[in-house]
Amino acid sequence: MSQTATLLFTGICYLVVSPPANQPSELRAVVANLSDDIVGSSGRAIPEHVPFIAANFDAIDTTPMNDTRDPDIVVCQLGVKTAIWFLNGEAVSIEGVLNSALDVPAMPTDPNRLSFATFVPHVANICPTCVQMTDAALANPNPTRVGGIVDLKVGVVTVPTIAVNKNCIWRFAPENGHGAPPDSVLAQQVAVDFDVKDQFLLRIGHFGGGQTRAIRFLKNPTHIDVVIGSGPLQDIENVFAPTMHDVDYHFELYYLLLEGSNSAGHPLPNAVDPSACFRHMLGGANCPPLQQP
Repeated sequence: MSQTATLLFTGICYLVVSPPANQPSELRAVVANLSDDIVGSSGRAIPEHVPFIAANFDAIDTTPMNDTRDPDIVVCQLGVKTAIWFLNGEAVSIEGVLNSALDVPAMPTDPNRLSFATFVPHVANICPTCVQMTDAALANPNPTRVGGIVDLKVGVVTVPTIAVNKNCIWRFAPENGHGAPPDSVLAQQVAVDFDVKDQFLLRIGHFGGGQTRAIRFLKNPTHIDVVIGSGPLQDIENVFAPTMHDVDYHFELYYLLLEGSNSAGHPLPNAVDPSACFRHMLGGANCPPLQQP
């Protein structure tokens, strides 16, 4: 059986799809770095969100090599060891896959996958007055706000079925002069699937170039899952802890990423029925990714 791999984006991940048409050729995942606790527009404290990569420790190729990027920490829960790397103003790319193009299927045929376009909110729909991320900002990211950028030109982009709670409905208030967006189900993860050619690896280097390091994975597992996201440190270290919201206050961090603050009072997602929104974190974060098509 051939080997496959999946990148799973979760938490405060801003996903820029370009060109924004039926045949996108590039997906750039902007992983937020919000290194200080802040007080949101609601007056509530929002904890620091840390950009990270996580994978099963037993899937990592630990053969010593000059360019190996060792995990920053390894946590163990329920007998499973998870390796975690923290990103600090770094660009991430993939190597060792067979895929030749980026595919964003409107209706995935895999029963374990759902539509990216349907379940990942569009920033222009929920916040029509928001400043969107420009090519210049992507080319010269601010590491005090952006912990990492993953640039993908190949792979199949969908949403894992397990990352969607269809009973949990979120409502955004309308912005001034604009109609209210429809109530939404918000995915906790976005999946990018690959067929592995030889050995799957992540290549990591600081913004602006210079030396790179690699995270290599063993060739014998039939499947490799790698989580990339931004979440509170205590959540990352205690993977799969449950949580429940009536308002997702952490969503305000997207406005901080885009505009430096939420002084404009952009809307936050409110649970229509909070009792239906008791969700488990997948890979250490439960904030929904946001897309800019």
